[in-house]
Amino acid sequence: MDYEGQRLSEQIMQWLIIVAAVIGFLAGYITSSYRLMLEIYTGGMVLAFLLAVPDWPYFNWHKLSWLPEQPPSEDEAAASSSTLAVQKSKQGKRSSKGKR
Repeated sequence: MDYEGQRLSEQIMQWLIIVAAVIGFLAGYITSSYRLMLEIYTGGMVLAFLLAVPDWPYFNWHKLSWLPEQPPSEDEAAASSSTLAVQKSKQGKRSSKGKR
């Protein structure tokens, strides 16, 4: 799901929940039925969930184009290798402590 799809998904969810709440409240008020209100609201929540949560194809209309991966520079490679060496030496010290 792209960023525009996420925005659309959230808008669909919010509008469906608001509409279900208003319709449920009005139906419950008119019929004096708390159960009817909850059933309508729950149905709206389920519908919002089914329309907004799965990654439907209409959420992927605006594909992102990522930059190609670049090889690390010499400075980055040296920094990462020194970091790995420090981590390995710390792990070695920890495992030798447990053997005593």
